Amino acid sequence: MSISKPVLVDNEYESNAAKLWRKTKAQPFVPLGLAGTAAAVAWGAYAYRSRPAGLSTSRYVMHLRVTAQSVIVGAMIVGAFFGSRKSSRNLD
Repeated sequence: MSISKPVLVDNEYESNAAKLWRKTKAQPFVPLGLAGTAAAVAWGAYAYRSRPAGLSTSRYVMHLRVTAQSVIVGAMIVGAFFGSRKSSRNLD
């Protein structure tokens, strides 16, 4: 386990929180995708108790995995769409 050291930015040290905020501003859809995946997993854990009686645990977890992957793919598509719009505006 390594201890992260502060990063030198413009002759000043950047804290982990400042680094996270800077990277979030640069790529906002990455944290949104992670939050969506966490929400899908939390929803799946909550809904696990009320799954249909005939559905085995392994099939239920497989459905949950597909749902979580769909959230990530959706976030990537939205990010690519907005990224392409942003780059095409810069060309004009």
